[in-house]
Amino acid sequence: MNQIKSILKSIFPRKVIFNARKTVNSIRYKGDNVHCPCCQKGYKKFLPFPEAQKRAQNTKLSHMIGMGLTGHVYCPGCYSTERHRLLRLFHDQKFPVNKQQIHMLHFAPEETFASYYKSFPNIKYVTTDLFDPNVDVKADITDLPFEDNSFDAVICSHVLEHIPDDHKAMTEIYRILRSDCWAIFCVPMDPSLAITYEDASIVTQEEREKMFGQSDHVRIYGIDFQQRLSNAGFNVKIITFVDEFSDKEIQKYGLERNDRIYLSFKS
Repeated sequence: MNQIKSILKSIFPRKVIFNARKTVNSIRYKGDNVHCPCCQKGYKKFLPFPEAQKRAQNTKLSHMIGMGLTGHVYCPGCYSTERHRLLRLFHDQKFPVNKQQIHMLHFAPEETFASYYKSFPNIKYVTTDLFDPNVDVKADITDLPFEDNSFDAVICSHVLEHIPDDHKAMTEIYRILRSDCWAIFCVPMDPSLAITYEDASIVTQEEREKMFGQSDHVRIYGIDFQQRLSNAGFNVKIITFVDEFSDKEIQKYGLERNDRIYLSFKS
């Protein structure tokens, strides 16, 4: 089986194999036990990340949010995770993006959300990342090539935990955002931490995975994340939207009970 996989990888581009796997999974797991709001389809179950169990066994990460510790987190059809589904439900039910013209910037865009935002004729949608070759603008989040007051909306989900100087990244996003406009931030965090845990001396992939939950993370955010955004100039509202769902609905949509959306305005 491994030999067959190696042969297929040598013949077909990675994206082709990835999309084929999603198609097969969407058929294999078709059902009505769970429902994905991102692809609007029902499935027998959401699928586990291979690393979820290992992360859950790490006592340092036992209380972490949005890290796949629930075991079954990604959609067989579109590969959305808990945070994607929560944000999609939030946009659909509470914070619609189809009512006005919006110039939006999206950092490290996930495929499921890129297609979603592109579907709105009122959104001028721009994607950016430092390493992804498929984005519209290749850019460093701490040194953005955009003029002041360029965007009406910014999506920055699970990006800042990768950035050594996250304050500079936050101030750059504040700079390019127009007054009275908004940015949505989401990060993996540990609500038992009053102060964000970071240590610049932790540099190896092994140490970072052990201490921060992933080999390319540089910190674990605590409940002071709101203050860190405020220090960059934002007026921050913590959205506990998931609290509006019953346990049955949380199971159905595959949500994480403690996930938070940080809706931040440039005043």
